[in-house]
Amino acid sequence: MTQMSGIPVMTKDEQQGSGTGSSPIDNATYNLIAALHSKLEGLEVYEKYARDDDSGIFQRLITEDRQHAEQLLQALRQRLGGTTGSTGG
Repeated sequence: MTQMSGIPVMTKDEQQGSGTGSSPIDNATYNLIAALHSKLEGLEVYEKYARDDDSGIFQRLITEDRQHAEQLLQALRQRLGGTTGSTGG
């Protein structure tokens, strides 16, 4: 595994040996990105559902999932070499 601009990148030999073929990043980094993406998509849907919800379940799920998204983002930042910064929200 090598690093390119602080991002873990698989060498050609590592890619061929792992069976992934053409992925420019390692599995662990990809998994964090994919999980964060899924979590953010879920949050977007929950926010739509919350508009019609009288029980508050979706607002509770939003609160919990935001915490999970923050944990995934922090893990991804650490994986990418401690990159900091926030896009707001």
